[in-house]
Amino acid sequence: MSDKKIALITGSARGIGKAIARALFENNWQVITHSKSTDSPEFSTLHIKADLISEAERDNLIAQVLQKTKRLDLLVHNAGFFVPSLVAKPETTQILYELLQVHIVAVQHLTSRLLHIMPKGSNIVIISSIAGLKPYLPGSAYSVAKAGERMLGLCLREELKERQIGVHVINPGPVLTDSWQDVSLPEERFSSPEDIAKIVKLITELSPRTIVDEITINPMLGPIE
Repeated sequence: MSDKKIALITGSARGIGKAIARALFENNWQVITHSKSTDSPEFSTLHIKADLISEAERDNLIAQVLQKTKRLDLLVHNAGFFVPSLVAKPETTQILYELLQVHIVAVQHLTSRLLHIMPKGSNIVIISSIAGLKPYLPGSAYSVAKAGERMLGLCLREELKERQIGVHVINPGPVLTDSWQDVSLPEERFSSPEDIAKIVKLITELSPRTIVDEITINPMLGPIE
């Protein structure tokens, strides 16, 4: 790879992740993209398909990244999924397991295996959700997973600050992505993926002595209840 800065963004073939990848690419970054099944975005330096529920596929993703580069300046954990599911229901057990694998276990797995190629001044960004700040029905299992993901980010921040690796947590409210395609609401009720991308780009421009402690993003008209 060239001397350009290098980013890995999970869940970056569409939605928020794709907007982040595009913004970085347009700012002269090399971008490693990831998705579960979607083909590579046109601006991707390397695209890796992996189901983050699977430990073996996570290991393969890590191996491909390490084969491609010996330095990683930015790691964005954006991959995730939503399933309406209530934690009081017996059938939610398997759904919760899969949510935790993607939103918590995969974040820890990838971070811990890639930290050794992240230099001083690099950054980790975790795209959590306002659903991790308070219960969101009918997706309470999703709220549990996002709350855990948020706390994982806060713990990583404390562990990595002496290494001057910044860990930043973003909690978006409703963002206009495919997840809301079946909801008949006007665009004004949603934030834009590009707005989240602008925040990530700003994070990469901060000095190593500054972090975005935690930021919540909502549409001007407020979250969708």
